[in-house]
Amino acid sequence: MLKVFLLIFSWRASILIGAFLCSLSSLQAEEWTLLPAKSYPVIQTETSSEKITRSQEASLRFLSYNIRNFLYQDLAPKNYHAQKAKPLKSRQAVIEIILASKAEVLGLSEIGTFADLKKLQKELQAQGQEYPHLHWIESLDPIRHLALLSQHPILSVDSQTDLQYSLGDRQHRHRRGILDVTIAWGEHPIRLVGVHFKSKRPNPKGTQHLMRQEEARLLRSHLDEIITDSPETPLIVYGDFNDTKGSRVLKWVKKHSEPSLKLRLFHPADSNQERWTQYWSQEDIYSRFDYLLVSQSLSKHPRWTIQAEILDPPQWLRASDHRAILMTLEQKQN
Repeated sequence: MLKVFLLIFSWRASILIGAFLCSLSSLQAEEWTLLPAKSYPVIQTETSSEKITRSQEASLRFLSYNIRNFLYQDLAPKNYHAQKAKPLKSRQAVIEIILASKAEVLGLSEIGTFADLKKLQKELQAQGQEYPHLHWIESLDPIRHLALLSQHPILSVDSQTDLQYSLGDRQHRHRRGILDVTIAWGEHPIRLVGVHFKSKRPNPKGTQHLMRQEEARLLRSHLDEIITDSPETPLIVYGDFNDTKGSRVLKWVKKHSEPSLKLRLFHPADSNQERWTQYWSQEDIYSRFDYLLVSQSLSKHPRWTIQAEILDPPQWLRASDHRAILMTLEQKQN
């Protein structure tokens, strides 16, 4: 009888342990904690050595795009859930969408390593669309990074990769940092600030929506410094905010008690006048998670007009679970 009891106990214990380990495995991709400062940041920026001159073009096309785990090879960082390479057909679909957009500047989320960004740059060049200037930042997420590819020279960089916040008794780092690049265009340089906030997946070390709010607070603080120091700087804020239009996250970023520090939020639509940008196939949920905002100096500039649209080509879902947003900035004719 004792043997039977021990066998049953052992069997049930193995099931419970297995379930526990599976749950840990499912959360592993969202597991993160405070890391020593020396482990990162790493910022890679390349711009041509040729003399930088201001562009005199009458328009600027900017594409904000989460290209979903864009890896050319499998990646298994230490103490992190492995990520398979993005399938060839999916990578080709991303490239097709970028080429069709004819964007001069690409603000990318979920690019893999710096080597992956360089390969993408070469593939676009082989298809006739060159982006000689690039910027990539390391982050706490070893798989999904922020990056920028540009046909216009990069004048300066102020990306933030060592931002911290507290939740309860825990100290956290901003998961993917803040990309901040100034490019040469027209009479005034354009400053682009990109983010990719914490996803809605549960995290055992903090409440996911509170994490996004803290990331939004850190972004707002960074934007306040930019606008206060250089009120006339044309500023574009973009990225995957992983939250809805009416959330506290968006309110933190766009609103401010000082009118000059407020940002204008665009409401782009696709060819069917629909505004969602992300599709969660597991639950059949369509959400608006990707946004474009601009400073008052840009939205109220007397010589510029701004348009934005959500791209919905047939291959969008093969490329990513997000749809790209294209902004066109045009100088008014005298």
